[in-house]
Amino acid sequence: MFKSTPTTGSTEIARLLTEMNKKGGFPISVLTDREGFPIASAANPDQDPDTQSAVVALVQKTASQVSHQLGMAQTDEISLYDAKGRRLVCRPFSANNH
Repeated sequence: MFKSTPTTGSTEIARLLTEMNKKGGFPISVLTDREGFPIASAANPDQDPDTQSAVVALVQKTASQVSHQLGMAQTDEISLYDAKGRRLVCRPFSANNH
């Protein structure tokens, strides 16, 4: 018989993010609330989830302002690429009306 160890919701989300990073080759993934505060993250040792969360909050705020000023619908995805081939992808979504 297998022994089941209970996990918290954030522990399970972090585990799923770690698995996603491994399968996708991502150095970091961060799940934030709509204000940009981190809920869960998984990152390589050289990555800082708190800094990444702050950047995501800034990107989301900017995208919201641009969408509003241009009369666009809610943002589906925001992607930034740098000259070194690194990318930042933000995909807003709702879960249980949150």
